[in-house]
Amino acid sequence: MSFDAWVVGFGLSRVLIELNLMESPWAYSVMAVTVLIDAYLLYIFFTVPKAVTRSGPDDSLLRT
Repeated sequence: MSFDAWVVGFGLSRVLIELNLMESPWAYSVMAVTVLIDAYLLYIFFTVPKAVTRSGPDDSLLRT
């Protein structure tokens, strides 16, 4: 999904340039913002510890 966000950010930047809504260097700021948000989300995903799940009393029956 991370790569998809980068591709969409690049495509949106190109569309903004082609429609003359933004100049070329500024249009790529859309992709830069996408990369920054993606980097932040990946950082949170890999650094925040996962929650520990507790097994209930019925879980032992399902394992047999």
